[in-house]
Amino acid sequence: MTIETRPESEAWRGAGGEKPLHLSHSNSPVRTVELDLDSLNNAGFEDVSFVEYPLAEFAAKHLETIATIYAHETQSTNFGDLCYAVFFGVVGSNDGIILEILKSALQYRHGVPDAVVEEHLGHTATGKQRVRVRNSPDSIAFKKNQNAYHIEDGRLWAPYEMGRWHTSDEWSRTARPG
Repeated sequence: MTIETRPESEAWRGAGGEKPLHLSHSNSPVRTVELDLDSLNNAGFEDVSFVEYPLAEFAAKHLETIATIYAHETQSTNFGDLCYAVFFGVVGSNDGIILEILKSALQYRHGVPDAVVEEHLGHTATGKQRVRVRNSPDSIAFKKNQNAYHIEDGRLWAPYEMGRWHTSDEWSRTARPG
């Protein structure tokens, strides 16, 4: 299922222009969780897409939640040395809970099916090395185009391509029957 983004960040589901998504944004800085991407790579992970599973499970259980998750990649020294990091911030309802879900999934793979963890690991990695994640001292005012995910109507949505969004039943397989 895909949705199309219209001008002014108005997102729509499907090609028929049904009910719009309500992307959340703030011009003010928001709290962030920071991930050391170098440590993630050293643990054998190529990306963070495995967080889609616990986020989709949360969305399926909290139908009233409307929140947009933003990501900003940059260099950081917040872990005591220079590394390449990604900062995640959430704008919308249940933002603190969603940040904790992200932190737990990134650091300990909580809520992520074992098969998905294995799928994201390189052939020689074990995934047992510690991934450095923390509540960041930095609050960030994210740009509208830095959205990584959106939660609404019990589903997790992700940008698909320019102006389009998608959702997947696969992400929700641990949360939805059948």
